[in-house]
Amino acid sequence: MPTLPDTTIVNLHRTSSSPLCIARLEGIAWRISEDTNEAQELRIGDQISRGETVALAPQAVLEAGSLRLLGGSKGQTHSLVKEGVFRPNPSRSDVPRLLLQLAQIEEQMSSLGEDPLAVREGPETAFERAASADFARCNLVPQAARELPEEVARQEGAVCLFVNEDTAFVAMSDLSVPKLRAVMEALERPINPHMIEADLLEELLERVYGLAS
Repeated sequence: MPTLPDTTIVNLHRTSSSPLCIARLEGIAWRISEDTNEAQELRIGDQISRGETVALAPQAVLEAGSLRLLGGSKGQTHSLVKEGVFRPNPSRSDVPRLLLQLAQIEEQMSSLGEDPLAVREGPETAFERAASADFARCNLVPQAARELPEEVARQEGAVCLFVNEDTAFVAMSDLSVPKLRAVMEALERPINPHMIEADLLEELLERVYGLAS
């Protein structure tokens, strides 16, 4: 039996009070008892509910309702919490301050000698590339995507996948300070970058805006 991932580090996911039925499960996942810390293996058709903790083995994928949990490279633990338990940080009210900070970093980049965000790693392994692409395709909401003007999307190489309260989740094939500032300025929201491959970015741009003229 695979070793359980570290249960002291937990990813939080806001869910409604209704139980969620597991519709897809690749790999192994467990329901962790809060009282005894015992693990019960989950299967497709089982239900998970708010207040429960779910652990996934490395590379595992679990989907229940709109929830999508990943095991990652080393296994991960996830906890389902009330919808109002936490809010995104930063919020939209922080955008002017964040834009100012990014502009200041841009001014300093000549002396820094490099873009501090350019070192952000994208998907590397075949599994990471597949998981990244699957997440982008499954979570693309065209209505939310069109909040980012086409001109900015094509010029910067970015597609807004969806919006979660104040935060916009944006697919990019590469990241830089100027790009982050331009996209954040256009959306007027904090940005959570989702790194994808360049050919997938072109596919998403076509799905949202159609073929370039």
